[in-house]
Amino acid sequence: MPAVKQEALEPHSDLTFRVFDDLVVEDVNLHQSLLNGCLIRNCVFRRTKLSRCDMEQIQISNCTFTGVDLTNVQLTSTQFNNSTFRDCKFDSALIEECIWKNSVFESCSFRQSVLQHSTFEKCTFKSCDYLGASVQLNIFRDTTFEDMVLGNCTFLNQIMVGCKFAKVRVAAECVGSIYGLSESDIQSFDLIYLGQTVSSIDAPSGLIDSLERDYERRRWFFMKEMVRLNFGRTSLAYGLNLCLDAILWPASVGTHLRGGDIAFLELVIMEMFRKKELPALAAITIPDKIRSFCVSKRGVAENQIGIDRLLQLANRLNSLLLKMVPDLVRSIGRHTPDIKDSSVELQLVFEQKPNFDVDTFLNDLGSASGFPVIARTRRLREEAGSYILVVQTTLLTLSAFRVALWLLNGCAFQLIELKTRVEVIRRKRSPKIVRDRLLLKGEDFPLWTASGIHGVFDRIMSKTPGLEEIANELGPTNFKGARLSRKASPRKKTSRR
Repeated sequence: MPAVKQEALEPHSDLTFRVFDDLVVEDVNLHQSLLNGCLIRNCVFRRTKLSRCDMEQIQISNCTFTGVDLTNVQLTSTQFNNSTFRDCKFDSALIEECIWKNSVFESCSFRQSVLQHSTFEKCTFKSCDYLGASVQLNIFRDTTFEDMVLGNCTFLNQIMVGCKFAKVRVAAECVGSIYGLSESDIQSFDLIYLGQTVSSIDAPSGLIDSLERDYERRRWFFMKEMVRLNFGRTSLAYGLNLCLDAILWPASVGTHLRGGDIAFLELVIMEMFRKKELPALAAITIPDKIRSFCVSKRGVAENQIGIDRLLQLANRLNSLLLKMVPDLVRSIGRHTPDIKDSSVELQLVFEQKPNFDVDTFLNDLGSASGFPVIARTRRLREEAGSYILVVQTTLLTLSAFRVALWLLNGCAFQLIELKTRVEVIRRKRSPKIVRDRLLLKGEDFPLWTASGIHGVFDRIMSKTPGLEEIANELGPTNFKGARLSRKASPRKKTSRR
């Protein structure tokens, strides 16, 4: 890639696939130039005019932009690293599918801009103006917002994880379209509704209750279910299915599916997968529900775009599920066919005492898994703490329990355990339900895993309507983990004379 020289910097220039290296670009007019594919490193731009430039697939690192005019620019598929923007204008810009890392925006204007499908990691926005902008379907991680108004623009369908907020005004009705917020985040907001500051909410829980009622009244069912999912008012597996039901609801009353809602649900699912919180149960059942819906609406032209997006979501879930299976296999450990099941003493730690019979549930799972479990689980005692239940069970029952948690919560809990290997049942083929729902052509995984998922999946689904309560009790907010306190001693055989 040839390097750029100062004398080549003028309006309407074709600078595609050029290198800007260690340049100071000051009081230069590059209006409506082509900068596609450029590599820009260690540069300083002051009072530079970049309005209406095409800036696709650019890589920018360690640069400073001060007083730069980026009005009506097209920034697509561009990466920014360790860069600073001060007093810059992004008005009416299209910013799409960009990645920004460790970058700072201070006193910048984004009026009437479109900012979508982009990722911001460890960035800072301070005193920036988003009046009239459309900011949707973005991911913000560990990003700081200071002295900002996000209630005078379209600020919807965002992932915001680990972000910090100081003197930030947010439209109260947008809270349901932001995934990753905590109750402390809401407490730090200055909430506004129809342009007026909300002052009558005493606690975050009161706001969430109010939002749920308001979304229900307005028939914004998807936002209602999303706020319930985000703030832990339902289990992850149930919450995702209810979000899908809310997405499909408009078709039942003859209106179009909302593509933005489908795209946002996919973003949420990808974030859950990244954090190893995606319930495998949802990854199995949602594609089935989507395909059944698409078959029923076949030939309905007005929903074709929504159907295509739903099928894309179903395919995404299938691929994620295939990636989740190896994590389950590694978590439980490799099992060999020459060592038998063993009895163990297990501590289960809960925040609060569960409302279902845990040892019965473990016995059901062990039986349903098809594993050759050698003994039934029985309760030994309860211990001091949040709530600690000690049971005598077996390693194979424990494996079935971890499959259940993988289905409900997306990951098998990390267990401090003995390095004991156990024998598992042998099967020539994976069960049909597993082949159909988990595997692509030519792919497979250990047969004991297929057998266990098949049996535990069927047993869990058969517990409706009690499944929602079990899912909540075993969710990450209540179930804290387990420990093998010791290997149970086998009973010695005695002979009578």
